[in-house]
Amino acid sequence: MLISFVSAKHSPGASLSALAFAVAARDIGDSYYAEMDPAGGEAVSYYFEKRVPYDPGLISLAAAARRGEPPPDILLQHSVELPAGVRGWLAPPSADQASGALVGLSLRLSSAYARMPGVVFADAGRWDTRQPSADRLRNSEMTIVVLRPTVSGVEHVRSALNSLSTMTTRIALLLVGDRPYSPGEVAAALNVDVLGSIDYDPRGAQLMQSGAEHRAIRRTALVRSAATLVDQIRARLQGINPVVPSSVLGSGVKDSSGVVSPQSQPMIAPDDPAYRSERAPQLEPRGEF
Repeated sequence: MLISFVSAKHSPGASLSALAFAVAARDIGDSYYAEMDPAGGEAVSYYFEKRVPYDPGLISLAAAARRGEPPPDILLQHSVELPAGVRGWLAPPSADQASGALVGLSLRLSSAYARMPGVVFADAGRWDTRQPSADRLRNSEMTIVVLRPTVSGVEHVRSALNSLSTMTTRIALLLVGDRPYSPGEVAAALNVDVLGSIDYDPRGAQLMQSGAEHRAIRRTALVRSAATLVDQIRARLQGINPVVPSSVLGSGVKDSSGVVSPQSQPMIAPDDPAYRSERAPQLEPRGEF
């Protein structure tokens, strides 16, 4: 199974979120981290001092994929063990190398990741429909758009939703922190399912970016909050308690995790007219962090 994380602008936390989810999911089954960002990978910089390589990784895997879709055993041969405690496929930090590896092969690679036993959490980078590797999302079971719950963050996502829905059938939003707007308010503003919020945890982020070991990072607020949301993903994919936008529910009903809960209405699909973000209300400016 492949779960992809994207952003509508630079640096909202998609890379760290994907890695945090992979670490959190490790406790309940096989989980992996993959970098599919055409702008280049991030994790090599996290593990620079530990000399974790990006080859084998995306570059070598792309070469293997030119001969056909690699099966799971070949995928694993091109992965590396990360200090965070999961195996992964890292991309080079160079945008030229990363995008070159993905062009023409991103659909085949994402299909291979989707067939892996367990879950592959992929950092798919900033979303832009003009990217030659935009089809890297087509085989995702769910695409999670990471954003900060600010007016700017919401409006960047609003502008990307229509094009994003042409590449992936199930979209959910992940908020970094819950200020100044709550998950329910963002769901109402965009008419899109909000998975919840991952903790704004500078200390946990610094630990992950410094290449800390699994034992240290699994106790951070960042990874602990991701662990609660792993269950939310699993429930959605299994059709258990699907979450609907709060705009459909009126004011919305939120559980203890801040997730907008359903009543009797079904989840809105991207091809439903109610999904169109331009029909959603605007957020009023509010003091931020």
